[in-house]
Amino acid sequence: VEKKIKSLFASGNTALYDAVAEAHQYLKKNPQPEKIAAIVVLSDGQDTSSQLKLEELLKQVQLTETTSILIFPVGYGEDADKTVLENLAKATKTKVYQGTVQDIEKVLLDISTFF
Repeated sequence: VEKKIKSLFASGNTALYDAVAEAHQYLKKNPQPEKIAAIVVLSDGQDTSSQLKLEELLKQVQLTETTSILIFPVGYGEDADKTVLENLAKATKTKVYQGTVQDIEKVLLDISTFF
């Protein structure tokens, strides 16, 4: 896992809000009632190129009686925007995790306890 993570390089803009919205819409359109629907977001919380605004995203992902898709934000990097990640977690009643190369497996294992 560490080798794979170290091979990733940021190379430009990040459309965090658009990516989360797209994943959420996919799960919403393809329900599997026998399974828990969730999105794990590894991010520094910074969005530099989404068309969607944070407020719009939060409205879309909010838990409702008919939509129960969970979002588990994992803050990655020392400069992670915790406010954005906390807002995502709050919208789906989860929590923000802090991840590093050294403990990402532990973080993902902890998240798996929700399933």
